[in-house]
Amino acid sequence: MAQNPARSEADAKRDDVASSLKELISSAEELLRSTASYSGAEIEAARGRLKNQLELARLEAGNYRHTLKESYHAVSQATDECVHEHAWKAVCIAGVIGLLLGKCLSSDHMRR
Repeated sequence: MAQNPARSEADAKRDDVASSLKELISSAEELLRSTASYSGAEIEAARGRLKNQLELARLEAGNYRHTLKESYHAVSQATDECVHEHAWKAVCIAGVIGLLLGKCLSSDHMRR
């Protein structure tokens, strides 16, 4: 079965965003560690803003993850309901095909 190109493009973008976010957080944490020994009001204010931005980024990443989980569960539940709703149709179709195939094969066998 072929993969949906839009789906794989969305997956690639999501992976790129996640990777960029992880890299940004890592770089910012490294910057905070390396400037810890510096002093001055401007440096402290910049460090404070950076810490706040990092916390916001972490919260947003957590919210994004939560939203993805909710979407996955909604799609999973809808798929499960659809399968259960149409299960008897599939069983009936398979039964009819089986009966027709059996009838065709038995007719051919009796002719010989």
